[in-house]
Formats: sequence, C-alpha cells, structure tokens
Amino acid sequence: MRLLVNLGVAEKDLDPITQTNPKPLLKIGEKPILEIMLTEVVKLSGYELKEISFILPEKSKGICDEIKKVAENYGNSVVFYFTDKDRGYLRNLKAAQSSFLGRILVIPFIAWFKGDFIIDGAKNNAVWVHKVEEPSKHEIIKLDVNNNIQKLVNKPKEYISDLAVCGPVYFKEGEYLQELLQYLEDKKLNDKDDVHLFDLIKKGKMQQEKFEAEILTQWQPFNGKEGLLKGMESYLMDNRHSQKIPASAKITGSIINSPVYIGENVNIENSVIGPNVSIGKNANIQSAVIQDSLILNNTAIRQTNFLNSIIGNDVDFTGKKRNLILSDKDIIKE
Repeated sequence: MRLLVNLGVAEKDLDPITQTNPKPLLKIGEKPILEIMLTEVVKLSGYELKEISFILPEKSKGICDEIKKVAENYGNSVVFYFTDKDRGYLRNLKAAQSSFLGRILVIPFIAWFKGDFIIDGAKNNAVWVHKVEEPSKHEIIKLDVNNNIQKLVNKPKEYISDLAVCGPVYFKEGEYLQELLQYLEDKKLNDKDDVHLFDLIKKGKMQQEKFEAEILTQWQPFNGKEGLLKGMESYLMDNRHSQKIPASAKITGSIINSPVYIGENVNIENSVIGPNVSIGKNANIQSAVIQDSLILNNTAIRQTNFLNSIIGNDVDFTGKKRNLILSDKDIIKE
C-alpha cells in the first residue's frame, strides 16, 4: 500500500515556534508528530508501506532530509512532491499523481488517531470517520445496511447520524483517484474553495464505486495551536501506562499529575507539572505550575504558571502567568 500525506503550509497561529521547528518535526516526548502518525498508519495498514509520499511547498525543500529520516523507517521508499504555492487541497493532490497506483491512503494533514480496523485491499474504497457529539457542526455520513456511504451532508440541520468525516480516504485503485481529480478539473469544480474529497465520493457513487466507512476510535488533527495541544493530550493519555520518569531526571518538592512525559536529565524543583505536559531533555524547571503545555529541549523555566503554551528549545523564561508560544533561544525575564 502507498501512503500520501499533504503537509500543506504552516499555520500562522503556531508562529514563532514553526519558524525554527518545522511542524511535522515538532516532538511530543521522543517522537516527532509525523512519526506518531506514521506509527498508527502502519498498525492499521495490514500491508507494508510500499511508498510514503509527501506534498509540501517548494519553500520547504530544506526539511526533506529530516522528514525522510523519519519516514524511511516506515516505508520502502520516500517520495516528495512540491507545489510553488498552496492551490488548495485538490490541486495540491494533482502534484502527486505519479503515485496514484494501486492501493493508496490519502491523508490531508498530520493527525493523531487510533482505530480497531485493518485496511484490507480486498475491500472497497473507504472514508475514515469518527463519532461526534454535535453532528450539526460537521460533515456527516449516512450508511446503508452494508456499511456503504449512502449520503453525505455538510452540517445537517436534521439528524442523519453521528459519524463525521475525518479527512483520510483509502482508494483500492489509485488510478481511480486520478480519474476523479481530472473530472473535477474538467468541470472547473476545484476552482471553488468548498470543493473537497467529498466531491470525489459523490462522483464515485455516480460511477457505482462504493465507499465504505472505517470508524476511528480516536481522531484529533494536529492543526493549529489548539489542535497540536489536544493531539498531544490524546497521545500522552493513550501512552500514560508506559510513561516512566527516567533515572537521570531529578524531581524534588514537586507534584507530577499524569499524563506527563519527562525527558532525560530534566530537573524539576518545587513545581506542579501536568496533566498533559511534555518536557524535553535537559529542561530545568523551578517554582512553576505547568499544565497542557509542550516544552522542548534545554529550556529553563522559573517562577511562572504556563497553561496551553508551546515553548521552544534553549529558552530562558522567568516571569508571570502566561499562555503563549516562544521560539528557540528566547530569553524573557520579568
């Protein structure tokens, strides 16, 4: 099976951290978020990943070597496709049409997910969905008795189901995806902002191609600051039983509220850490309360309260209660 991931463009609400730490390579615990996602794809694939391909902006070529180091552990080959500017998701997909061969899973953005199913090449095309509490705020599907998608409605006013489309779509034949993209281009549909892969689904039904639903048990895109921190929370909670404080860490007079990841050689004094915190190696934290935050490596934090914050590498911060994002090597003393 092939995997195609659209890495898209950097979200502005993650500035300035992504200016020095490309989003796919931001680490939660020991793993970049890209690797966290690839691990779950392999668990669900049922096949070895014959190829992992990425679509990213031309200006991001400089991170390809690092991405390849991560991805080559999960696929036989790693391929990159580039766009000179963000032309929308469907147009971006066309840049990768050389990879539309055989079984292919297309993922529109990096996300955290878990599922109980195995992608099976003998099945029909499949759309990944998850259960939501407020269907009227999502793209919702209705299934027939054979688990095939019967109807798809954006933000339905009346109840159809509680199954919302996530974004990833599996095609049993990548060549079919190419045909659908060509159809949309011929009809000039992908000049519109609201056209998505759902249009491919509708076109597929017109051609009697069936799309099944694969239901994820967990789904959280790493989109924007809020999405990144929520994805981190879900990931840490899922791995909480395997999280151990390393012997090299020194913790005195402090409270640790799980789930928390603590890296090697971390020093924590007179602080309250967690829940939902990831602290990189060699961090030094004194007299602080930190909750729902991502702290990268070699950072010093003193006399502050951090909530919903993302702190870069080699930061030195002493100050007041904050909800913020700091870039690498920032020095703030208040």
